[in-house]
This record gives sequence, structure tokens and C-alpha cells, in this order.
Amino acid sequence: MCRVDDNKWNLEKCLKFCTKCPSFGNRKNEGLYCARGESKHFSEIQKRGCHCPECDIYKAYELTGSYFCINGAVV
Repeated sequence: MCRVDDNKWNLEKCLKFCTKCPSFGNRKNEGLYCARGESKHFSEIQKRGCHCPECDIYKAYELTGSYFCINGAVV
């Protein structure tokens, strides 16, 4: 598992999954929580499922865990 690069390519990949999230759905135009850290609006998020494990970034960086929007970035 590696630290995720915060760049526009990873953000584009992320948003393909993050915008469909049943818990938060990128309503605040955020994303790439695995690199950037928890959402500034994490108190609004209700756990209803997480799409992070399906994301290409998750697979490429061999990440573990989920709900990066609540739990923060991979360190």
C-alpha cells in the first residue's frame, strides 16, 4: 500500500466512483479523499455503502479500508 498521489488524473479517476457514492455522492464537489483526507463536511455523511474498493485508484495503490471521506487519507 502506497500513499496516493494528489493529481488531476487521479481526481478524474476518483470522480467516476465518488459521484455515485450512496453515502455522500460528492455533493460538495470534493473527492480523492484517500489522498487529500476526510471531507470538510464529514459530519453530514451517513454510512450507506462505500464505492472506494471499486475505484481504479484503490486497486492501483493496493489500498485497504473504506470511507476515506470520513476516515481520512492513506498515510
